[in-house]
Amino acid sequence: MDFILKLNKDEHNTFKAKRTGETQSLDVTDEMIAAQAYTFYALGYKAITTTLGFLLYQLALNPVIQDNVVAEIKEMLEKHNEEITLQGILDLSYMGKVLDETLRMYPVVPDLRRESTKIYKIPNTNLTIEKDQCIRISVLGIHYDEKIYPRPEVFDPERFSPENVEARHECSYLPFGLGPGHCIAKNFAQVVSRVCLVKLLSQFRVEPSKNMPRQVEYDPTCTVLYPKGSFSINFVKREAFC
Repeated sequence: MDFILKLNKDEHNTFKAKRTGETQSLDVTDEMIAAQAYTFYALGYKAITTTLGFLLYQLALNPVIQDNVVAEIKEMLEKHNEEITLQGILDLSYMGKVLDETLRMYPVVPDLRRESTKIYKIPNTNLTIEKDQCIRISVLGIHYDEKIYPRPEVFDPERFSPENVEARHECSYLPFGLGPGHCIAKNFAQVVSRVCLVKLLSQFRVEPSKNMPRQVEYDPTCTVLYPKGSFSINFVKREAFC
């Protein structure tokens, strides 16, 4: 947003068109800024709420993992005088692993689209990617590759311990994309998600409901990864946060 506001003050905004290389002007109006702001926040919160839904679903199925998350929240609040601070949120390392594992199993964007910048021959194959060719990268396929993630159907936050992350190729985890085209809302989403979980799990425990499936089916009509139909999760009020 700061960058867009800066462009708004600059009377000479130009850019080079990707395909033609021609220099074109860019008129950054108040209406354009408002539209971009709406897109950032609307789509950002949509992705966050979908991810939190899948995460709570897994916590309901895995009570031990839920207890570990709650214990970490309690420790963090005690350390920071019962206040939710930015540093306290960033210190929630186990919750970070749980969020990462949720996005591995349920990446909001199940495939990425990129355009090649040059001719590239894929090693050990007869396949060649031509320049300017559109490429679809299956994020869901990579995240469920047993060679990268053994027993990929199992929810295991320890996949994202520092040593396990270090042992994997950086392209083996792509919920936010990678490189210049990565999601600009990554840090925003991670902070907001953690704040929501601290607020929620300090007051409620989540448990399976009668109609909660043990395996999620996805809606093929949605452009993002979204469950088919609906199911409920039981929220049980905590008598004391312990």
